[in-house]
Amino acid sequence: MRQYLVGILVFLSITFQSRDLYAYHQPPIIHTIIAKAEKAKVDPALAVAIVEIESKFNPRAERYEPKIHTSSVGLFQLLITTAKNLGFRGSKKDLKKIDNNIDYGLAYLNGCTTKYKTMHDIGCCYNAGDAFAPETCETENVQDYIAALENKYSKWQVILRYDWVRVMLANI
Repeated sequence: MRQYLVGILVFLSITFQSRDLYAYHQPPIIHTIIAKAEKAKVDPALAVAIVEIESKFNPRAERYEPKIHTSSVGLFQLLITTAKNLGFRGSKKDLKKIDNNIDYGLAYLNGCTTKYKTMHDIGCCYNAGDAFAPETCETENVQDYIAALENKYSKWQVILRYDWVRVMLANI
């Protein structure tokens, strides 16, 4: 009983701690990410952690990347060029659609987890995108990203081990 109550408190505090406009939409988005991640054979906790870091679960998130003069978009903060390298045939507007963004974000993440086994290398691969090289991992920004990923991943591993959390996410 105690584990059940602790789990509820952890779930509620994490799910509803965000004060932004998209806090309301987190449970359905998280459920969709988990379901699609399981189907794509990607660790759901890792996928949700990436989305939390990249977009804070905001499907409309867009971030200008000054070094490459383009924007990353959607939940997984994908570049259109990265998605096109994975077979995407639509526009940037199409890539912002939740299902498209999740599908191609998971495809990219699957590539990282297939090539690399440590959280450090997987995080670096995802963060650096198509420009991934070992030396890109040593910048302070990437090290901060990897530390955040390890933290969020641990948190989501704990939350998602409770089956009832998955049921709640599916029914909200």
